[in-house]
Amino acid sequence: MTSADVRDMLNLPSNDGSTRPVKKQKIVEKRPEGVSREVFALLGEHAAPVSIVEAVKYKEKPKWSQKVTPWEVASFTNPARSDGLVLKHWRKRPKPAPVPVPALEDASATTTTPQEPQPPQEPAVDLNYHFAKFNVKVSVPEYTDAEYSGHLQSPDWTREETDYLFDLIRDFDLRWVLIADRYDYQPAGPSNNSSDASTAMSVTPKPRTMEDLKSRYYSICSTLLSLHSPLQTRTQAEDTLSTLYSSFSAAQETKRKAHATQLLTRSASEAAEEAYLLTELRRILSNQDRLQRERDELYARLETPPSLQSSGLAGMYTTSQGLAQLMQTLLAADKTKKAQGRRSIPGGGPDGSMPGPHAATSSPALPSSATRDTHHSSHRDSLSHAHPGPQKKSSLPLPPERRHLPPDIAARYGISYHDRLTSGPFFRHDKVTKLLTQKSNIQAQRMAAALTELSIPPRLVMPTRGVCEVYEGLIAKVGGLLEVRKVRERVEGEVRVLQVRAGEVGASTGSDPLAEKGGDKT
Repeated sequence: MTSADVRDMLNLPSNDGSTRPVKKQKIVEKRPEGVSREVFALLGEHAAPVSIVEAVKYKEKPKWSQKVTPWEVASFTNPARSDGLVLKHWRKRPKPAPVPVPALEDASATTTTPQEPQPPQEPAVDLNYHFAKFNVKVSVPEYTDAEYSGHLQSPDWTREETDYLFDLIRDFDLRWVLIADRYDYQPAGPSNNSSDASTAMSVTPKPRTMEDLKSRYYSICSTLLSLHSPLQTRTQAEDTLSTLYSSFSAAQETKRKAHATQLLTRSASEAAEEAYLLTELRRILSNQDRLQRERDELYARLETPPSLQSSGLAGMYTTSQGLAQLMQTLLAADKTKKAQGRRSIPGGGPDGSMPGPHAATSSPALPSSATRDTHHSSHRDSLSHAHPGPQKKSSLPLPPERRHLPPDIAARYGISYHDRLTSGPFFRHDKVTKLLTQKSNIQAQRMAAALTELSIPPRLVMPTRGVCEVYEGLIAKVGGLLEVRKVRERVEGEVRVLQVRAGEVGASTGSDPLAEKGGDKT
């Protein structure tokens, strides 16, 4: 080993001062899975730019650890058949029974005695058929001669036809469509050994519908159930079955089938009309529910709040006077808010205030006449600057005249015309009640007594617009009548005072001044 090798191993510079050449690192690519090492080595340092796709692994063949089960042909009999027919089918061969091991002392005997070959035996017939459990039969009640003669007789059914019906029911397992299709009862004709064959009459079978067959069967089942299971010892299942038997109605079943036939044979236009009617019905019901909710909400709003009921303040607003006072308070608060809103609007004054009465209140030193003249002069100047030239009063546009409907049409649709409308909503009944509350207590009592004399309730049952108008007219006439009565009573009182004074003067003078003037003393 030379010094150059040692220097090379220790990465030291050489004696001549030259640097050691840098070795290139070899790039080792990872071998992909599924490619053998020899094949990958053949690619060299520069592998081809081809993507190596891993092979698809299919499902492996299952490895059975057991042997294949042998099958054999076996004979069997079906318990559902009564003719004893033997059939054959394939089945798995049963495992053989374990052979018993012979004793030691008998081993020599068994080995010495040769066994004779036995002939092959035929497989035994399988009596336990696997699918016999699916042979479910309907339990049809049976009746005796005594039960039929005592409880099951019917003037429309004979014993032979009833037996024929029950035989069909057992054969077709209560499948009523098949029973009605195969029902063909032929009554027994006259006997051949009758002496007079010409007088014998042929019996014509009665046509039976499916409802007739069901009604006969269910009535017999209900009677037999009541005979075999009294009401005191019945179970819940028997009670339910008895209810089903007794609730069948042949007329209702016929009507149901007629409705079903009519529904199935309807045309496309009839189906579309029915769908439209059902849609309208759903819409009406939904609107009815919505209106009912809104009505309940309105009633809840009109009722006394729970807070007022608990605090005892609800009595203030239960009378008409309390409601009128509440309405006046609300109107006053509304007017105050409107006035405050008008004051807050920047207007035509130099200081931002509205001209007019507000300007007069803002400068109290000026007299009212001077303020009025200044206002009018400024108004004229503004008009002259804004619209130069003469202005005629007749040139101003007139408001369009409203067209009025005929009285009958207006009364039909509830349309009314007013010269001046009150501000805000109001209850029509409150307007009618104010006619009495605005009067004094004595006048209100007298008017209430007059209305009671006329058999008019103090609170209107149906305060419509027409009824309120008639009621207002009646109140005005009653008020005028009371005023006339008041004047009459005052005049009569004055007349009585004058008569008393005249009597006193006549007693002092000895003469009758009323008789002298031709007056009536009465």
